[in-house]
Formats: sequence, C-alpha cells, structure tokens
Amino acid sequence: MPYRSLLTTSAFCSPPLLSALYSLLSSFIITSMDAFFLDPNLERFPPESVRILNLHTEPYPDGQRVRVQIELSPFLKRPEIELTLTDDQGNSCGSVSLIEPMGWKLELTMHIRPSPPAQAIWKTERNLLTLTAILSYPDLGETDRRQVTFETPLPQ
Repeated sequence: MPYRSLLTTSAFCSPPLLSALYSLLSSFIITSMDAFFLDPNLERFPPESVRILNLHTEPYPDGQRVRVQIELSPFLKRPEIELTLTDDQGNSCGSVSLIEPMGWKLELTMHIRPSPPAQAIWKTERNLLTLTAILSYPDLGETDRRQVTFETPLPQ
C-alpha cells in the first residue's frame, strides 16, 4: 500500500501510531467509481431509462476538430456511446466509440477527416456537419439517439 510505505519511512512514528494513521487514511480513500456518485440523494437510472440529456458541439477555428460535450442522465450501469460525424452529403468524417464511460458528463475532441468525395465539398463557403450520438447497452441495444448539425470554418 502506498500510504503504508510512506508512513514507515517516518522516523518519529511508533508502530501503533503508524497503524492508527494508516487506518484513518484508508477510510478516506474513494474508489474510482464512487468518485462520480458522491451525492447520495442523486437519483440514478436503470439502463432502459438512461438518456442523452445534452449534446453540444463547438468547432475549433482550424476547421479540423470539434469539441463535443455530452451529458447523460445519471446511470446505475455504465453505457456505451457511439459518436459519428457526417457531412451534408452523408459521408463519414469521423467516429468515436466510448465503452463504459465512468461519468455522465463527458467532453472530448473529435478530429474531422474528410472522405475523398467530401473533399470537394470543403472547398465551398461553408461546411455543415452532423454529429449523431447513439446510447446503447450490449444486452438492450440502442436506448437513445441524439443528432446535432453545426457549421465549421473551412479547413486551413
């Protein structure tokens, strides 16, 4: 244990004091899953009731990346989320799979990859993209879907 090794290096602590101090420190350790559920009054939902509450995009000025923010309803069982970027012609421009995220407020950056047919579209005055988020569970399948369309600056 890391605390025990740190505490045993102290020359001024006696073994009973070390043991008491170790017990005290161990009681304050929070497991990684519990760190997201500190509010005991927060209602957490079963898999069939988990929904995407908010899906927000913020394109970077370079036109090649987009910041994605997703907020889910608090869950009892961790879901899977599939994010897909498509252009206005339906060509895929990127995708991300999130497997069992730890928290329900997520933020990530997606890189926009134009497919060969989409490269000609990027030469126009605007670049419309659609982000589709699909929330699912392996045993239930898709439980929610959300889409947002946004405009990005032309890639530099």
